[in-house]
Amino acid sequence: MLGAPASRRLLGTPEITHKLGSIGMPELLVIFVIALIVFGPKRLPELGKSLGQTINEFKKGASALRDSVEAEVERDKQRQQPAPPAIPVNQPETQARNV
Repeated sequence: MLGAPASRRLLGTPEITHKLGSIGMPELLVIFVIALIVFGPKRLPELGKSLGQTINEFKKGASALRDSVEAEVERDKQRQQPAPPAIPVNQPETQARNV
């Protein structure tokens, strides 16, 4: 971390992302051309569709998992809260005795 710029050290981001960088348009184009050569023009749309469906299912599963974890955390918070004190209700018999 010592070699990282001060802004990265302050934010706590790892230095690895700085070295690897991000995938830009030229890199995506090279990946697309390689996929086109390997799988051919007929199979590429099928692979794209199945990849899209897989990503969509993964997002749905991750969302369901997140929702269930949040619901469980909320239930735990409710269990940990103390119960409100019971308010005594005066019964007619006790009121008649006090008079």
